Amino acid sequence: MRYTLVFFCLFISFNLNAQENRVVKKTNIISKDETLKIDNITFDVRVLRHYSSEALRNMPAKKRKELNYLYTDSYKIVNPENCPEITSLDIDIAKLEIFRKEDEDVIANFGNKCIVQVKLISKKELRKLFDSL
Repeated sequence: MRYTLVFFCLFISFNLNAQENRVVKKTNIISKDETLKIDNITFDVRVLRHYSSEALRNMPAKKRKELNYLYTDSYKIVNPENCPEITSLDIDIAKLEIFRKEDEDVIANFGNKCIVQVKLISKKELRKLFDSL
């Protein structure tokens, strides 16, 4: 129960910060090639869609590592051959996070015109990985 509460608070914190620190880029589209490097961590489009460079620079280093892991490594595309147009850079974990389960990995669908299955690691495993960062 305690771990669920900790994970929930962490997730809410990420989401609240994302909402507060997002940069609306209606006229300035982020390219898939865009990256930002802070303290030897390279943030790609998956993070930059949700956080401004200023917000990332103002975060504690540990939170930046956790955030980068969440958006880039906490999932795997199970069937990339099903839709070659969708790559890992297209996955927006914020849209799939509601499907993540506490004690088991889960598979969620992602895509519009074509769909891939995305395996999300469990919240429990995610917390263990965050602790090791």
